[in-house]
Amino acid sequence: NPTNEVRLLPKGIILGTTTIPTLSFKKDPDIDYSLAQKNICNLIQPITNSEQKDKVKSVLDKHAKLFDTTKPTIVINVKPHAIKTLDYPPPSSKPYYSTPAKQDAMYKITQELLQFALIRPSYSPYAAPALLVAKHDCTWRMVVDYKKLNNITI
Repeated sequence: NPTNEVRLLPKGIILGTTTIPTLSFKKDPDIDYSLAQKNICNLIQPITNSEQKDKVKSVLDKHAKLFDTTKPTIVINVKPHAIKTLDYPPPSSKPYYSTPAKQDAMYKITQELLQFALIRPSYSPYAAPALLVAKHDCTWRMVVDYKKLNNITI
């Protein structure tokens, strides 16, 4: 009624209808939901109170993308990172010796990190050697030896 007048409506007239909204959940094709659910279940397993477990699971399910570990989660950092050092020339170390098999593994890991934009090519005078350490599942973890940089860090 767009006026201030009182209007009487005939009995039985339908002005509108309403429905109870249902949760519609569109699955993101880029997320491995089965892996996310497995990771969530592993996280909540120690919770003994079933009511608390259900509440926590409900919250974690809403953020399932965070628990899909098939792709790295990229943090966008708007503040540039700087390491304050003493007044010394930039430390630079030669690469450690490694077998051809380890060199291939290192190349694959580096290419994957480049692909996901977790690293970028650098032409800095600072250089720290990287090496591979075996993980329990027989895959490799790349680690970087920052000892020389740590020695001159303030």
